[in-house]
Amino acid sequence: TNILGSDTITKPVVVGCVKQMVESGKITLTSCTGKLFDSGGSGVYQNNTDGVVTIAPPGAASITLTFISFEFHTQTNDFLYIYDGPDILSPLIGQYNGISLPDGGTITSTDSTITLRQVTDSVSQRDGFELNWSCDKPVGVFEDLHQGETLLIYPNPTSHSFTIDYAFEGKKDLNVMLTDMLGRIVFNEQITVDSVYQKEINLSSLPKGLYVLKINSGSEQMIRKVVYQ
Repeated sequence: TNILGSDTITKPVVVGCVKQMVESGKITLTSCTGKLFDSGGSGVYQNNTDGVVTIAPPGAASITLTFISFEFHTQTNDFLYIYDGPDILSPLIGQYNGISLPDGGTITSTDSTITLRQVTDSVSQRDGFELNWSCDKPVGVFEDLHQGETLLIYPNPTSHSFTIDYAFEGKKDLNVMLTDMLGRIVFNEQITVDSVYQKEINLSSLPKGLYVLKINSGSEQMIRKVVYQ
């Protein structure tokens, strides 16, 4: 790692959000880490369910599900379906029941979202499942971030635009600057923000290549490379 950062970091599995499958309808979860139960929570799942949960953290490169436990009745129409994408029309990763952990216990999406669907009939109930999820994000590693701060730059590389998502405590005066490798300024903004700075920068009118993003706050500076290809 140098001052420009590295290409990818993997977030540790720290449970930041605890949810359970809905009995019907659909919800979307945007936390990068969390724990998900079947519709019964820590108890047995309900009968006659058909609920969908999509996990879609902003800026994620992929989502990994790590199953802790799993039990769906095998003699009925009770199943957990997992899809590689934002809805049940996405490619099916697998259809699961029984007591074996799905795909050995670990499932990773190929992109930024993954969808789970729980379907049960009226015959019987089982303990269902418990899993942890975590996401990988294509962001730089910054040693100069303070505790409680996060800085996401995504997508990177990009073919059109990228988003800066900088979260911190309190209020900050920021100078956000993007330059090409010759030091020419292609974007410059001075702004006072409270808690979150989020900005999409469009590169479509610029030559493809390597750009340098600098975020200054007082005497502090963070530097990140952005690849436009």
